[in-house]
Amino acid sequence: MNLQVVYCSHRASGLALRERLAFSKTQIPQAYAALKQAFPKAECVLLSTCNRVEVYTAQEDADQIPGHQDLARFFAEFHQLPVQEFFDELLERSGPDVVRHLFQVAASLDSMVLGEPQIVAQVKEAYTLAQQHAASGPLTNALFQRALGVAKRVRTETGLAEGRVRSEEHTSELQSHSDLVCRLLLEKK
Repeated sequence: MNLQVVYCSHRASGLALRERLAFSKTQIPQAYAALKQAFPKAECVLLSTCNRVEVYTAQEDADQIPGHQDLARFFAEFHQLPVQEFFDELLERSGPDVVRHLFQVAASLDSMVLGEPQIVAQVKEAYTLAQQHAASGPLTNALFQRALGVAKRVRTETGLAEGRVRSEEHTSELQSHSDLVCRLLLEKK
């Protein structure tokens, strides 16, 4: 299984860039149509919020999965932007790092405000939209379903839901929650 995410987020990109690369609700159908046309064998999920723009892709065949440059070109063509304006700010993760990243995002461990509840709803909505547009498949389904389950466990088992804290002020707490996510990742259901 080959997993990849190409993204920009509040951690590495300014708001102006995130706004330029974001997908509005009305653009989502067009974006999925363009992704399916460009990468017909890849499963895709778009997550677009004010703090992040992420394109998750999955494919059984490593030769068929879109690469960093392919997805940068997709962003450029879709948003009619020169790729050189943002390419260096697009981050990429692959394999197990994608799983860890999505789990941390869904559990609100990679949010500007640690524990904010909105992101899990945004991840769920992104996954639902991918399903509605026939862009997801067995690999992304398993990934997102498990991420949503882990997010729920992190919120209930860590007390994270009890109050929001600024992640910049509580990096050690963030690390302990992140360690829990990694342990949950390795556990069997």
